Amino acid sequence: MSKAGAHRTLPAWQKGLELAEQVYRLAEGVTAARGQALADLLLARIIELPALVAQGGGMSQQARARLLEVEAGLLLAVRLRYLTESQVAPALALVEALSTELPAGPAAPAAAAVREAPSAPAPTPARVAPAPPPAPPAAREAPSAPRAPAASPQNGTDYLLLDGCNFLGCAPGYELGDDASRDRLLFRLQEYAREHPAHKVVVFFDGKRASSRVTAGVEERVTSGLHNADDLMVDYVRGLSREDRRRTTLVTDDRELANRARREGIRAESVQWLSTRFVRRPPGGAQKQGLSRSQVSEWEQFFNAPPKRPGKK
Repeated sequence: MSKAGAHRTLPAWQKGLELAEQVYRLAEGVTAARGQALADLLLARIIELPALVAQGGGMSQQARARLLEVEAGLLLAVRLRYLTESQVAPALALVEALSTELPAGPAAPAAAAVREAPSAPAPTPARVAPAPPPAPPAAREAPSAPRAPAASPQNGTDYLLLDGCNFLGCAPGYELGDDASRDRLLFRLQEYAREHPAHKVVVFFDGKRASSRVTAGVEERVTSGLHNADDLMVDYVRGLSREDRRRTTLVTDDRELANRARREGIRAESVQWLSTRFVRRPPGGAQKQGLSRSQVSEWEQFFNAPPKRPGKK
């Protein structure tokens, strides 16, 4: 097998793919309209698990976090009576099996990594001259001026969630239902993600078939026809920890959705707030901003052959 497909031999990857298949079959069995939000969330989470295992060469910390989310979603589906215990039992057994997999990469104990060297005979202590008396206060070095705090990444992740359809319908220069406007929005978000590497950018669109993909640092989620993006965004927020919610911003001009988001403990901002933060390029061309040759090529490739969106042929 080639190096490119070496991850397929990993037991964790094989079990993760089997778990993904089971979760997809379980999601298809959710018939209640109210349960479609949870089904969509499970599908979006489980599809990332095998990829995270492959990228980390095993059960990395990210893969374990995704596994915990899938487990919580399955248990919640049982508690809400969208699925039965017997239906989810095989999937939960795979979750337990994956949770016992060794972490990615060798983890040698610290005690084994550093062995104590044999002690050498202690040298005969030499006579040490008495220390000089401390300098008078006037001669002592003046305290240094306080340094400015170093710019360091904050703990955790800043989440930027975008109501995609609302943005297209409200932002100047964009048009709801126009494929070119949607592609341009996605590319602007990719620029934003490049400028803010510590942010997790997720955009939600209404659609006819649930799907999820990540491109250039931007996660694009499309809902099924049985469920709207507003509910999916709220469910996504509810899946975040209390600490992460304090670091989350939802962009929408939908007043009702903004109020729902604030009740969940996150900040809501307007479409204008985000559009003014997109990268602004002078009329002289993109290269005046110092874009690299590869970035200019990425621009050209995007506009010559825009990527196909999930759910579209």
